Amino acid sequence: MSKQYKKRASPPEYVSPKQFTIEGFGSPFSQHLDSKNRWIVLANLIPWDELCGVYYKHVGVSSTGRPPLNPRLVIGSDYKTFV
Repeated sequence: MSKQYKKRASPPEYVSPKQFTIEGFGSPFSQHLDSKNRWIVLANLIPWDELCGVYYKHVGVSSTGRPPLNPRLVIGSDYKTFV
């Protein structure tokens, strides 16, 4: 008997906040977030592009095995360590 393995969905890739958006393909969530929310303010202060570049440099991207986690998820989950 052969084992069956479930194909897992790949994690979302990092998308730069500076990426251009296509009109008509906006997320409904981006329209309802309060720009004064402390998490939104903090996210706008963090240099994501630089941090993600450093993260991918150290973690690396392999053609085999599981892809790395989204850098924003990793950095955000470790937020309390740095504060």
